[in-house]
Amino acid sequence: MKLLAYCYGPVSVDKTRFTKSFLAENKDYKFIDLHKARKKITGSVIPSDKETELKLKNEIEEKCISFLIKEKPVLINGLFLNKESRINFLSSIQEKINTSFKKIAISFKTNNLTELFENNKKEKIFKDVSFDELRKQEGIFNKVSSSEEADLIIDEINFENSSCIKINTKLWGEDRIITCDNFKKLAEYFRCSTSFI
Repeated sequence: MKLLAYCYGPVSVDKTRFTKSFLAENKDYKFIDLHKARKKITGSVIPSDKETELKLKNEIEEKCISFLIKEKPVLINGLFLNKESRINFLSSIQEKINTSFKKIAISFKTNNLTELFENNKKEKIFKDVSFDELRKQEGIFNKVSSSEEADLIIDEINFENSSCIKINTKLWGEDRIITCDNFKKLAEYFRCSTSFI
């Protein structure tokens, strides 16, 4: 099955911790770290001008396409904050591979910007992200809300206790909290479940 899962929201160490834990148990997934790719191109994890962001989008798109064509599931850390950018990115991939693929959106919206800022300073790649930049990212953050952006929406994930991973999702139009006891089962949930019917 062609599957692309993406973590989105303001720059966050939580997304990095989640991806590391998830990938440790799901070695078949191919990983793309948008933050590291952006830093390699621009010297910063913070989005810059449109031309540079287009170059980054094209590079990430090519990687996704190569993995999806080989039927390798993909996990992206740090996809775009706004709906239009996500739809444009995913639609472009779908057109180029000329077949559908399952899209899973995992939200990492923060409830406490000060705490996020302090936690981010502990991660070398994020230490230069200012509080004002986080506030700006939080301001343009749009939750996934349409089938163009995802087939499965996870609005919140709690994985502090890896033996009890809780995800807040929608099933049959209702908000649900689902519990998995490991990241392998979470990957199976990604494969089998859908928010939009």
